[in-house]
Amino acid sequence: MAKRKNYPISNAQNSIVRSILNNISEKMGTLDGSTMENILKYFNYKCAYTGKKLKKEEVVFDHLIPCNRKYGGLYLAGNLVPTSKEINAKKSGKDFIEFINDERNNDLFPKEKKQEVIDRLKEYQKDFEYPKDIVTKDFTNRLAEIYSEVEGIINTYVLEFLYTEPPKAEKELDLNKNVLESFEKNLIVNEKLKVKRRVPKWLKDTHQQNSIILLAFLKLYEKSNEVSVEQLEEEVAKNKGFHKNFQGNFKPMTEIYDNNHGKVFEVYYKGQQRMVKLWSNTEKIVLAAYKEYKQQ
Repeated sequence: MAKRKNYPISNAQNSIVRSILNNISEKMGTLDGSTMENILKYFNYKCAYTGKKLKKEEVVFDHLIPCNRKYGGLYLAGNLVPTSKEINAKKSGKDFIEFINDERNNDLFPKEKKQEVIDRLKEYQKDFEYPKDIVTKDFTNRLAEIYSEVEGIINTYVLEFLYTEPPKAEKELDLNKNVLESFEKNLIVNEKLKVKRRVPKWLKDTHQQNSIILLAFLKLYEKSNEVSVEQLEEEVAKNKGFHKNFQGNFKPMTEIYDNNHGKVFEVYYKGQQRMVKLWSNTEKIVLAAYKEYKQQ
């Protein structure tokens, strides 16, 4: 009996991110055989982390900065280092500084030697002119957004194909259209109900991370109707009670899905700048709750 193969959305998401990083890397430098040999010579055919001599068949190359949406590492000299399968597996998805500073690896990197190893690897990046400046917080945040957008695109197509099969008659076309429109309306109605429940709670307990983000936005919004994501993040950072990742808390307030925090924001672009505004479908709910909050 034939089995249905599982192709999770994350496969497409990770492929898109890797493709972006790979294409950026190709435009910034080459990784041919001679480059790899130069890297091996630089480290004297030893593991870049432990300094242990490596046989030719033992060499595997590791990325100091992982090539994924979280870290945004590039496939370039200055980021590739020789190591062994054992060390490569132990490092796993960490960047090199996290790996070396991890206390569980004190057997590999004694406390008094950790900084020395880190400095040596940073010097290698510098010697091979690795373009660290490109991997900014905005860069990795954008990769995370693209990763999320892919899921939304796939889900949109799934709905499109489910509800827009070739109709046999004009009535079927109208029915499919109505089903899709009804589905979208239900999503919005459910989201409005979620926001109506949650926003008053956020404004009641202003120590919540979502509360801090929302109040920071409304403070900026009162001064100017145009607020950038960067401005909002800076305003949030002023609150000592905010101790979590900004993007990790902000993003679920901009999207619709089962476990989101409630869509109150909409992100858009003005030129190259990412801007944020209240989502039109929940704007009145948020502003009404904020008005009550200020009157208390």
